[in-house]
Amino acid sequence: SQRASLGAEAESLTAESFLVEGRKEEAIRGYRDLARSRPTQPQAEIALFGAAQLELELGRRAEARRTFTDYLARYPRGRFRSEAQARLSRLDTVE
Repeated sequence: SQRASLGAEAESLTAESFLVEGRKEEAIRGYRDLARSRPTQPQAEIALFGAAQLELELGRRAEARRTFTDYLARYPRGRFRSEAQARLSRLDTVE
């Protein structure tokens, strides 16, 4: 619905504003909340991948691995599939 789409967009913009401000913890939370609360919206896929990227940037390898794996399970044909697979592969080889 249009309402769900607008809500997802608002949540996405909020998380992105945290990221721009350098508030990565809050951005991760916002992205995770969006992916959980609006899983059928296109923004949810972007949010889940974004959360995984930020976890990796923060050195949280285990969390990033789980989130990339979750991303691939939810979006097996997702637009970030090959990037997620590559990052998982690197995480698995560099311990």
